[in-house]
Amino acid sequence: MKRFLVLGFLLLGVLSSLALAQEPAASILANLPAADKYPNANALYLEKNEEITINADGTFTQSLHKRIWILTPDGVDPNSAFYQYYDSRTGSLHLDYARTIHPDGTVTNIFPFSTVDAFVSQLLESQGMPTVPDTEDKILYFQLPAVEEGTIVDWRMTTCGRDPLIPGEVSDVFYLSGTIPTKSESLTVKVAHGAHVSLDVVGSDIKPVVQTTSQATTYTFTATDVPAMADEPSMPALSVVAPRVVITTLTHWDQLANAYQNMFATAITPDPSITEMVQTISCHLITRGYFDQPEIKPIPETTENSPQPPCEDFTLPEKVAALYDFVSTDIDNSGTARYFIPPAEMTLSHHAGDCKGKAALLIAMLKVLGVTAYPALINTESGADIDLSLPPTLAAINHVIVAMKQDDTWRFLDPTAGDNHFLDYLPPPDRDKHAIVLMEEKDRPWALVPTDVTTTKNNRVQSTMDVYPSPGRDCIVQAYITAEGKTVYSLNSDFSIGKDDQAESKYEKLMSYDIRGVHNLNFEPSFSTMPEVKTTASFSVPSHENSQGGFSFMLPYPPPCPTPTQLFASLGEEPRIYPYITSPERISVSARVSVPRGMKIVRLPINIDVQNELGHFTSSYNMDETGHLLIARTLVMDVHEVAPSKVSLLRRIFLAMYNDEHTVLMFAAK
Repeated sequence: MKRFLVLGFLLLGVLSSLALAQEPAASILANLPAADKYPNANALYLEKNEEITINADGTFTQSLHKRIWILTPDGVDPNSAFYQYYDSRTGSLHLDYARTIHPDGTVTNIFPFSTVDAFVSQLLESQGMPTVPDTEDKILYFQLPAVEEGTIVDWRMTTCGRDPLIPGEVSDVFYLSGTIPTKSESLTVKVAHGAHVSLDVVGSDIKPVVQTTSQATTYTFTATDVPAMADEPSMPALSVVAPRVVITTLTHWDQLANAYQNMFATAITPDPSITEMVQTISCHLITRGYFDQPEIKPIPETTENSPQPPCEDFTLPEKVAALYDFVSTDIDNSGTARYFIPPAEMTLSHHAGDCKGKAALLIAMLKVLGVTAYPALINTESGADIDLSLPPTLAAINHVIVAMKQDDTWRFLDPTAGDNHFLDYLPPPDRDKHAIVLMEEKDRPWALVPTDVTTTKNNRVQSTMDVYPSPGRDCIVQAYITAEGKTVYSLNSDFSIGKDDQAESKYEKLMSYDIRGVHNLNFEPSFSTMPEVKTTASFSVPSHENSQGGFSFMLPYPPPCPTPTQLFASLGEEPRIYPYITSPERISVSARVSVPRGMKIVRLPINIDVQNELGHFTSSYNMDETGHLLIARTLVMDVHEVAPSKVSLLRRIFLAMYNDEHTVLMFAAK
């Protein structure tokens, strides 16, 4: 799940080492390949080996060995420190050995104080970060000594235990290729008779060598001279496109869904403290700042004999929005527990939680209002989604959000969204996915439900500009921008809220409570509450004198519109190897350009119209009856993902947009 961890700590730890045979440094150095075989690499995996043993009783042992040659100074930092999380209730993790091999053959073994094996909650608390302390998640962190260009880092760690979430569950992903090249790699999976395992190879034709004895079957995958994967802009996550071997002992998605359902069942029951908080928030819309700045919106003081303040007459959607605001902004994002969901009251009392804890708290608070909500498991990585046709693994899920159902419509909320939370617009990473919604119905314990879909109607930017050119001066531009969708998240300007006259009085009443996030309400009896966002921008455009006694300038796109230069650069080099990840979007920019007195436009630019199956771009230039130049530019993208073979079509659209932005407007004396 989402993890937030500061590793800049100075703590003492104890290194647990085993007397394992280590290859002599001289032998390793003698067998180094020529460095010039890897001209673009900062580091090289000399060895990358993983061994997994799955026992019939559900226990497992997993060892990971990495030997990395540092080829450039840029390869030092990414390969000199490592960490791994584990659950201390059901297993152990220890560093077998770690050393740095120097070019002259000397070896520096890791120092005990360079290793930390500690509870994650303790580390977070040591940094002054809020956390839920009742978790057994630990982290093993170690820093290799004296790492520099030319050295080799060599380490091995071993995990033993059993999965506390699903008895007998073992799942892992072994990536055959990554960001640095590999000289030699191997994956060995030993499965005791009586245990089940599924080994699925994705994106590669590698085959295992299979050996069977009277006690177990062993599968060994090996590869040599594996190049690094290309790094392209706007590509899917490496976990999606990298060739890999998926290891899992699960056979049905029901196993995974039921395990999470059991964890949430004990965490989403509201206790008196949650009921009291919900009543306080929903009666007075006291939200942001309750923990950090209670003086801004203090709880009304009462005594045992004093009457309770009257409960304000807010609608259910307003109350839901206030609770969503509270959990998103007042409860800090903190925690790493993979197998533990704290009771909702614990997350409330510590005002901190990871995505699972915050989802449980919001669900419990909504229960008090009589609103039914469910946990929803998703994968937020770029280009990734839950695919029930693939074997079930814990790696298929990395985030939990909240699902509500109104009539036949699902609404999804992300309590970790912080300031960027809207009742009817999910953060971009949560959109266009499929979620496993954990319902409480006996005949239907879970369902795969699509999350909110991005369209050109709900993901758009529209701008009108007034342009005031003047000879010998920079042009002054005043832009009026309306945004809806993902662009809202990139706005840094203050924005105003579009609201109708009937909502005016209630809007002002709500504002008297000083609720940041009140823009999430549109005061209609519906869960759909995100209005369009409006902002303004003023900027100047340089102009240049020309040979006709006039001047010229180019009119750029206003912020926060993505610029054609940015869009064109996001395509990368041609040809592409991986898909281009995007989303449907509409950008409409119009401008009204004043013509200075005594001057004229030398020549109207040529109109542009480029259309294909991925979208279109159009621009037009016309004079109106008042003598103003009217410019209209529109980009429409209709797709979520573009195959490499289709990127050339997208390049034509972006190139037309780029050329149009660089069109020169020329003015001359009449």
